[in-house]
Amino acid sequence: MVDRIKMKLNLADGYYKSNEDVNQVFYEMSDELANTMYKAYSNSVDFEGDTLEDFQDEISNVFKGLYGEFMPNLSSVIEKDDKIIGGLLLCIFKGEPTITYLFTNPDYQRKDVATILLENTCYKLLNEGFEYLYLYLNLNNIPAYNLFDKFGFNEVIYNKKKNLEDYYEYNN
Repeated sequence: MVDRIKMKLNLADGYYKSNEDVNQVFYEMSDELANTMYKAYSNSVDFEGDTLEDFQDEISNVFKGLYGEFMPNLSSVIEKDDKIIGGLLLCIFKGEPTITYLFTNPDYQRKDVATILLENTCYKLLNEGFEYLYLYLNLNNIPAYNLFDKFGFNEVIYNKKKNLEDYYEYNN
């Protein structure tokens, strides 16, 4: 079983800016989103042997609202040479803005792509009146943990039974 924790960022604790390199997500990007996501996950601890078709299904599920209401206006991509190199997909899960997926093409990892996507989403969330941003993190994904920790996310600690219920609902 994967150890996942829920993390929370108090948006008021940071300073965020919009970035001109960041674009909104559109349904027409689905195949390219899935392709970039597949490349990003296939070399990570989060990879579960999924195929490209599985990632296409995941993107479709996000757009359909299976993980909460999909928010394309708060989700974003960065493109280079007309190819998506990173993406952040955000849904409103149980009334909370939650990062459903954040991924970067391996050729662009550790080049601030995820940081730019996060910062841009935080900027948009603040402008929309949200106070917090949430995510669920695989504790074995050390690079992701370090990024979110540096960014100011903290683990949500509360009733352990409730944590498990949230985990199973989010992951099934």
